[in-house]
Amino acid sequence: GVTVETRPDGLAFLILDRPQEKVNTLGAPAVAVLEVLIEQLSLDDKVKGLIVASTKPGSFIAGADIREIQGLRSTQEAENASRKGQRLFDSLEALPFPVVAAINGTCLGGGTELALACHFRVAADDPRTEIGLPEVRLGILPGWGGTQRLPRVVGLAKALDMILSGKTLDARRALRAGLVDAIAPPESLLEV
Repeated sequence: GVTVETRPDGLAFLILDRPQEKVNTLGAPAVAVLEVLIEQLSLDDKVKGLIVASTKPGSFIAGADIREIQGLRSTQEAENASRKGQRLFDSLEALPFPVVAAINGTCLGGGTELALACHFRVAADDPRTEIGLPEVRLGILPGWGGTQRLPRVVGLAKALDMILSGKTLDARRALRAGLVDAIAPPESLLEV
């Protein structure tokens, strides 16, 4: 469900598309593949930039796999899972070339945390675009770096409002808040 395609001009695309699923989620298999692909990208001196995108219509990443979170049986398991996601997104953020999240719809929880680890974010100006950390409504704190990166991007007051309430933003409100750098018509999202 996660692949990388690199064009001859050095622009690479990290494409998310979980087969037979309506939405992309970040479960253990996807995280394992992302770890390998991001490591490979970090060593590839031909790559000049990376676009993280989803081929699912109206869905970037709906978040972490809730079933996996429910399956955690100890504090240590939960901490290990959280640290693994933090290391993954730290490695994405540390890539030596520009990384852009092309958000084409639902971008929640772990999806937002992934987007925040990218250097830039462009969102589709589409009613299905929704960005935020709503897992707090389920009693789950964002554990993959969102509580640290969101305040750096939008400021402490806006970040606290989003984190504590689980509030999500559409593309235009996300642009006004500084959560995304640009919005684009869905059909030209990758070009922008």
